[in-house]
Amino acid sequence: MRVGSASIFCLLRWVAHAAPFLTAFLIALTNLTIPRQPFLIDDALSEKSVLNYAHEHGMQFGTEIVFTYGPLGFLTTRHFFPQTMGLRMVVDVLFSFGVSLGLCLVAWRLKLLWRCLLVSIFVFLTANLDPRADLLIYAGLLCWGLLILVESGPRLWFCALGFILFAVFGILVKANFLFVAGLGAVAVASDLILRGRYRTASGFIVGLGAALISGWLLCGQLFSHLAAFFGNTIPIITGYDQAVGLDGIETFKWRGLLVATLAVAALIVRAFTADVSIYAVSFRVTQWRRLILLLWLGWFLFAVWKHGFVRADLYHMGFWFGFVPILVLALELFPCASGSAMFSARILGVACSMVALVTLESLFSSSFTSSLVQPFWAFRENVGALLQPTEYRRQMLEKYEAARRATELPKIREIIAHGSVDVFGQDQCYAIFNDLNYHPRPVFQSYMAYNSRLMALNEQFYLSKAAPEYVLFGLNSIDRKFPPLEDARVLRHLLLNYQAVAVEGPFLLLKSNSCNSAKLTLVREGTARTGEHINLGDSGETDIWMEIDLQPTALGRLRQVVYKSPKIRLAVWSGAAKAPLARLGAPAPMLAAGFVISPLLIHTQDVLNYYGGKALHPKACSIELGGGSEIFWQPTVRFRMYRVEKQAAPRQARPSAEA
Repeated sequence: MRVGSASIFCLLRWVAHAAPFLTAFLIALTNLTIPRQPFLIDDALSEKSVLNYAHEHGMQFGTEIVFTYGPLGFLTTRHFFPQTMGLRMVVDVLFSFGVSLGLCLVAWRLKLLWRCLLVSIFVFLTANLDPRADLLIYAGLLCWGLLILVESGPRLWFCALGFILFAVFGILVKANFLFVAGLGAVAVASDLILRGRYRTASGFIVGLGAALISGWLLCGQLFSHLAAFFGNTIPIITGYDQAVGLDGIETFKWRGLLVATLAVAALIVRAFTADVSIYAVSFRVTQWRRLILLLWLGWFLFAVWKHGFVRADLYHMGFWFGFVPILVLALELFPCASGSAMFSARILGVACSMVALVTLESLFSSSFTSSLVQPFWAFRENVGALLQPTEYRRQMLEKYEAARRATELPKIREIIAHGSVDVFGQDQCYAIFNDLNYHPRPVFQSYMAYNSRLMALNEQFYLSKAAPEYVLFGLNSIDRKFPPLEDARVLRHLLLNYQAVAVEGPFLLLKSNSCNSAKLTLVREGTARTGEHINLGDSGETDIWMEIDLQPTALGRLRQVVYKSPKIRLAVWSGAAKAPLARLGAPAPMLAAGFVISPLLIHTQDVLNYYGGKALHPKACSIELGGGSEIFWQPTVRFRMYRVEKQAAPRQARPSAEA
């Protein structure tokens, strides 16, 4: 009997220890990021196609590719690429299991009710949100970081290793995770030092740095390019913040603010009353540990808020509404020192979670019932793909090949042959799917050249020996922006140094016939009030380059930091006409970087007309504010107007094929 009782006790003990691991494995099968996205021919498919192409061809990030995505970015795309299917499946399983394990280890330290609530909400959210890769990285960093704050002994080192792996993976996927992971690492190391774990803290920081460098090198990247990768991240992030802001539905914006308010209130109550004295040697150390918890998680919330609401579409808002319930429920790790504080924190956390869940339900789901069964459908589909990879590959290959056929450019492909080619615009997948000799400029999609520094990188590429012989040209801005603002210096270079030789599908095919840098002659400079016409003069056949500097007010700078830049529009006028020729979005950093204002280029056909000597030259332009945004911008703009000196007479377009 004693032997039998001992065996049962050992079995139960083993099950108790294995329970979080087994649960994590089952959860991982519901939130795998195995690609199932339909192949819509859009800028997202082109973006991910370039990341996959860069991996296949061993391109260097930070120099040859300048983007927030890093050398592992191809592993988190929603799109299927047959070349990397096997690697992608292995990484998906390990990645999802790692996130789920971190969450389960947090949950198993909570009381049963809160454990079940955290696990069930996590499963519900990650199964219903797509894309979910960024959300999973956020959750992984949060859970493994929190575990370091509460663990000790060998489990502490295990949790530190988990955080390091997620931090390195996240940074190599997307450089902007450096800020979340970096501050998290500082917070964790500081907390370890306060606990007197000096060797653990130093080992953690050294291990994180060594793992990051090793991961970078294992990705085939040169160590010398690591600084450039991080250095170019700053102008990309700040440019993204100011240049591609998108206003979402007002209802969801105000719900987002409500969720933020409730989450911050719950965090403040928890942080200032958290019982962390178990690892503290004095009251002062306890206070410092509480402050570290508040600063770290406060920054975490702010970073995810910006990620979700700068570009407030369904894709990005899902990160915010999906992450906040996980964070506020995980705060149960830190019991409050008083019962009233605990009650307040729980009420705030539950209210915050409910608002987020209701909002997500109205955003992403056709019905509540379908949302509830989605984890089971996801589990079945993911298990099916893992057990029958050949069938999964066959189904996805059909979609992949259909996309290739939809992007065929046989006439252009015949003309280019083995010549090098770049794509101006957002549709790089056409070059890749047509197996062209694709040589992308560093900031490879035009809309991503958010500011002067990024535009200069692309211009330098076109002035170098690496400049492509051909360019697939499409003038198709995003978010109804004034098209010549996107990658403006490359556009200017193409107008001066390339010739239209063919038209097919959505593209002009341009061919290089010179490589001269633009020569600008200052025509005049001055100031104008917002809304006031800036006279361009009788430009005739003259090409005009304009730079407009519009500065935010103090209130506007604050708005940029905590939310995003308010909208600006550029209007272009012809003579005494009462209606403008065009009135389109114009982000401040793009206006300041400069753009071609004359000739007027709104559509690809306008560029073809320019090459044929039939361009339209406007007479004036103006900067317009609206929607109450006047308080966020200075009332006066400074402008500089230049004449672009041509190297030769206007070239005649001789396309070899009709659209």
